Amino acid sequence: MSYRTQAGVYRVDITAPAGISMSGYFARAGVSEGYGRPLTAIAVVLAGGGRKVAVLGCDVIAFTTFDVDEIRAAIAASIGTTVDSVL
Repeated sequence: MSYRTQAGVYRVDITAPAGISMSGYFARAGVSEGYGRPLTAIAVVLAGGGRKVAVLGCDVIAFTTFDVDEIRAAIAASIGTTVDSVL
């Protein structure tokens, strides 16, 4: 049996606006004043054999479990797959 496999890649800017407190800057007092380069999220989606799988990478230090659950559910719904197929 042979399957046709498709792949897609998407990148989006997730840079927070200036003026917020940011993780990873413990030695700095105050809020961010800007950024040196934008932060991005990149998704790769593979489809074949009636199944879709998504892999996501983000320029962040960490997500809460709650955030991960919401992000996975939103991605799964948007590409028509199950939450366990979103990594």
